[in-house]
Amino acid sequence: MEEIHFDISRKVYSQEEFDKEYRYERPAKTWRSFLEGHISKFNFWEQSKIWFPFLDWIPKYRANCLIPDILAGFTVAIMNVPQGMFALAALMVGNVVNREIPHETIANLTEDTPLADRPDVQLVVTLTFLVGCVMVVMCLLQIHVFASYLSDSLISGFTTAAGIHVLLSQIPLLLGLTGIKERSGFLKVYYTLYDIFSHISRTNLAVLVLSGICVIALYIGKNYMNPEIKKRLCSLPVPLELITVVITTVLSQFCHFESKYNMVIVDKIETG
Repeated sequence: MEEIHFDISRKVYSQEEFDKEYRYERPAKTWRSFLEGHISKFNFWEQSKIWFPFLDWIPKYRANCLIPDILAGFTVAIMNVPQGMFALAALMVGNVVNREIPHETIANLTEDTPLADRPDVQLVVTLTFLVGCVMVVMCLLQIHVFASYLSDSLISGFTTAAGIHVLLSQIPLLLGLTGIKERSGFLKVYYTLYDIFSHISRTNLAVLVLSGICVIALYIGKNYMNPEIKKRLCSLPVPLELITVVITTVLSQFCHFESKYNMVIVDKIETG
């Protein structure tokens, strides 16, 4: 049987070479065609749900989640906002105020100075407004898509490093150490550890005992009490953090932690 051989060869083209040889010209795009294409695909309701996500999940919200969400809201409002998000924002804004406004200007202000006339308040209000404008623009431009390019390893490393810094910042408070200066810059973690161990002999035992009791109580409550309560009594989680804050606040008031045990307390919160 005679064998048949096929020899097939084809020239390899790049897109530019292909267009040139076959005289293909791409249609010119005009602003009108661009806008017409986007407007025809635009869905106001779907876009509104992207801008305001609550429009998407509110119709699907289950009534049995209302009470747990209310408890979570109270816990976040009383604990996480003052100690976490508010503290972080105050730290960043405070640095701007210290850098832009001379210390002498703030020192010369009196209690009778109206808030609207205080330069630090004016700066904070202006900065807040500008940040809000930037965030609105970022929302309209859908800048959040750039987050999809961040790898899981990067996010995990960042959150772990942030957790280490937060832990180190809390250790002096848990031990009641005073006189430890705030470190910054390169090798901050190691310098902070050095400061902690060099001042370890000044540990306030009352603060250490109270911190230990709170940590142990929260651990036991979260890992042992809450599951049993949800299993036997009700499905609502017990706001242990909120209860701990209330109890320690009452004890601090009536047991005079500040005067008797030299504990640092929040004390009076100034207006503004």
